[in-house]
Amino acid sequence: MLSHLNKKNANKLKIYICLLPIVGFNSSFCNVGLLNNNGLMHEIYKRDQKPIIIKDGNRYKVIKTKQFIFLD
Repeated sequence: MLSHLNKKNANKLKIYICLLPIVGFNSSFCNVGLLNNNGLMHEIYKRDQKPIIIKDGNRYKVIKTKQFIFLD
């Protein structure tokens, strides 16, 4: 299948399928206090200096790094 894609699209596909999704529905996991107090955000920035972060008020809705995507 990858032989039919150009190199740019093949790289995008590889990055997409190598992400490990971590999903929570209305979970307290994505609470700002919990993330900051337990050092998870520090670890995220240590491992990926440019994560994609989407917040809604004081809650993280999406945190995407090179290896993980946290969804609430």
